[in-house]
Amino acid sequence: PLNFSEESAASRLLRGATNSGSPPGNCPPGTSSVGGTYTYTDMVVNIDGRDVFAGMVADGFDFPDVATLVEASRGNLENNLVFTASKANTGVPPSIVPKAGYQAKYFEFARRNLHPIGDAQTACSDFFTIMNTNTDAHFGFVAFSDNAGVSADGTYGEYNVDASYPAAGTGRFPIPNVELNPATGITNYATIEARIPQTVATTATNIGEATYKAVLQLKNSSRPGAKKAIVLFTDGEPTAGGPLDGDPWSNSRKAAVEAQKAGIPIFAIGLAQNPEIIPSETAILNDSNPNPTSGGMAAIAGNGGKFFLVTKAADLRKTFENVARQLVQLVD
Repeated sequence: PLNFSEESAASRLLRGATNSGSPPGNCPPGTSSVGGTYTYTDMVVNIDGRDVFAGMVADGFDFPDVATLVEASRGNLENNLVFTASKANTGVPPSIVPKAGYQAKYFEFARRNLHPIGDAQTACSDFFTIMNTNTDAHFGFVAFSDNAGVSADGTYGEYNVDASYPAAGTGRFPIPNVELNPATGITNYATIEARIPQTVATTATNIGEATYKAVLQLKNSSRPGAKKAIVLFTDGEPTAGGPLDGDPWSNSRKAAVEAQKAGIPIFAIGLAQNPEIIPSETAILNDSNPNPTSGGMAAIAGNGGKFFLVTKAADLRKTFENVARQLVQLVD
């Protein structure tokens, strides 16, 4: 759930924002319908999880209304100097006392209420915990966007808002690749648990490269005699290709072929909250058609892999738990 709040003219000018440019944030001169001035909005998350924000106190930080969320997200509640210079003191309730950590606390609770990525992160984290508790497993973790991650602390560049709104600039976003380690006691569990909350929703989807990297890790860095498996989670379909094929779908299927050759099953979880994506997601991930040029990745990889279609984010946790139970049986 999201709320919107207009930015005051005083705050905008103090921040040095321009008053002309491209929508959605800035409009060219003469297009405003608000008394000849220009307005644009902040978007904040309802950190209490409700459809309409009702206020809350989080770990000693008071968020009584939407205006406080907005100013906290901007960093205007961190100290008295910025509090008054930004005019935030004129827009929030008198009870608000600025202090360091307001912005971080807002973003911490905002991340918890982002859906479906928050649900996915929780379900994925719980999966690793189950496996770590019930098996002697070593883990790898490959995040993917246009490309798969290259290192545990890897990042990639992307627009902060969208390519259609360059005024927001660009930033660096985490895309971790935690390499499987066969050394005794190096399970990677703690490292991966720390990386999962850092993941963000982004643009393209290179399922094939991430799967192929997982196959290579399992082939080259697994312990002798250890059971191998890939758990693939996506909320979309392949939209980026390489390195096995420039076509995104062929690239993904070829990665599944590599898994089949190595005897590695793929347990594919597809989140499809939009009914329109179900046919295509099922086509690329299914466990019923093993044809290497037209089938699903779970079926092509074989070796007992399965496909799980999830249509509600709230069901992700029990789906990951189901996969965990099957993997525990596989390991045992």
